[in-house]
Amino acid sequence: MEQEFLTEASDIEVLLSRVEIAISYQADQRKQKGLDEIAHKLMQLRDIQGTIYSLSRHVVCTDIDFFEIKFLAILSEDIRDLIRFYQLDDLSSPLPDLSHIVSVLDPEEKKIPHFYIYDAYSETLRELRDRLKKETNEDARIEIRNESLQEEDIVRKRLSRELSPYAGGLATALELLGAIDLLLAKVKLFIQLGWSKPGSGHSVTNYMGLVHPHVLSLLGKKGEKFQPVDIALPSLPTLITGANMAGKSVLLQGVALAQILYQYGFYVPAQKAEICPVEKVMLSLGDAQDIRQGLSSFGAEMMCLSSIADEARQGKQLLVLVDEPARTTNPVEGQAIVSGLLAILSRYKIRSLVTTHYGSIDIPCRRLKVRGFREDKVNLPLQVNSLSKCVDYTLEEVSENDVPHEAIRIAEILGVNEALMTECKQFLNNTK
Repeated sequence: MEQEFLTEASDIEVLLSRVEIAISYQADQRKQKGLDEIAHKLMQLRDIQGTIYSLSRHVVCTDIDFFEIKFLAILSEDIRDLIRFYQLDDLSSPLPDLSHIVSVLDPEEKKIPHFYIYDAYSETLRELRDRLKKETNEDARIEIRNESLQEEDIVRKRLSRELSPYAGGLATALELLGAIDLLLAKVKLFIQLGWSKPGSGHSVTNYMGLVHPHVLSLLGKKGEKFQPVDIALPSLPTLITGANMAGKSVLLQGVALAQILYQYGFYVPAQKAEICPVEKVMLSLGDAQDIRQGLSSFGAEMMCLSSIADEARQGKQLLVLVDEPARTTNPVEGQAIVSGLLAILSRYKIRSLVTTHYGSIDIPCRRLKVRGFREDKVNLPLQVNSLSKCVDYTLEEVSENDVPHEAIRIAEILGVNEALMTECKQFLNNTK
């Protein structure tokens, strides 16, 4: 029942078109009523893949197995009827006809979520149960019960054989019902958040007004605004520079989220988007210390970069997002590691974003800079938690390394110890 990570644009567009159609049903009161009834029914859907697999392998079912099969078949038939009645055929591929399963497991035609070995399955069983009701001798009753249990096992074997050919139909129904359930969740997400339908890009991924929904929500609760970002991602590495608190990490997370949402057939958190599908999204974000394997932050990060290089050299279509690689090592080797990573990504034309503070990166690549700190937006006294209000997160294309030198000035505005700032500026001047 898991949604597949799709890599073909045509398959993704089929899912997105279904979402668009389902959204359009919101304007039709009758169809909306049908969607609501289907959504209510789907609240009862359970994953019974294990039971269906056992049935397909000709394993004799238990009463619980029969109950699960009966419940799914009735649910599927009910939703099939609702789709037909409300003319919602565009929601899904046609559900299989499971009416025979219902008739086999519901011989009394009550359509209730319940199963036991009915008398209707065996005349012998009916007679044994009638005898048991009349018999008063305990030894005789025990013998009749044992005969009844043996007859029930015979019935279970017969029912399992009869239903085994329908395992494929049950599996298809379960998969399609899960897909409809997810589709309705996508519609609900659109209604709540107002995201946009992405198009499929050919060579360049483009976002207009991309946001990070979680950060947007957090800022909204504090009465603050999130600045949407426009960015294009061609099939080559892009190096992004910017000061701390310049939103680089949030940008990478937002790009990763939008890519994954698109390839699962969701709308995305942007005003407009054209996205090129990839085979894999690879991330190296934040502190990657792996205590379980005894790896330091640097060691874990290098293993992640190694995996990226392995995948790139295999010629796979990737989206690679790396936040400040080699930040925990010395600047000389750190710059060498960033340069080596960019060289690999460039050689294999990998669509990628790499953020850094390092200034001497000479590898030819596309370069962007976060516009950064705007002193004209400062209202003194400035508090640390108000810094983000003074940052312009707009991305600008630059032709060469342009590492920002804002940290000391920001520290001064925050009122950091004057003597400390004097020493810092003196050392900065000596390095220029």
